[in-house]
Amino acid sequence: MTSGNVGYDGDGYAFKASVVHGFNGNNFHGGVEKSIGPLALRGGARYSRDHWDPTWGFGIGTRVALDVGFYGTHSNLQDKQQISMAMSIRIERGR
Repeated sequence: MTSGNVGYDGDGYAFKASVVHGFNGNNFHGGVEKSIGPLALRGGARYSRDHWDPTWGFGIGTRVALDVGFYGTHSNLQDKQQISMAMSIRIERGR
């Protein structure tokens, strides 16, 4: 397996991308995030098993935050694209 990663985080923007060549062939994951005060907007894409799948979402809050994400997936027997959703609550501990 061969892989490479690159990322940047600063000035209200974050970017990350990874490329892997391995068991499932060529794979790519990449995304960008823009922070505007307590709001973070996110978008990206994934390439796996000859399919492109979108990703998008948002986060809101500072010490206690809600993250909501949507992503496309082909991980089913029909090989039909489905959209899934994930939610999480982040709690930052005091320092």
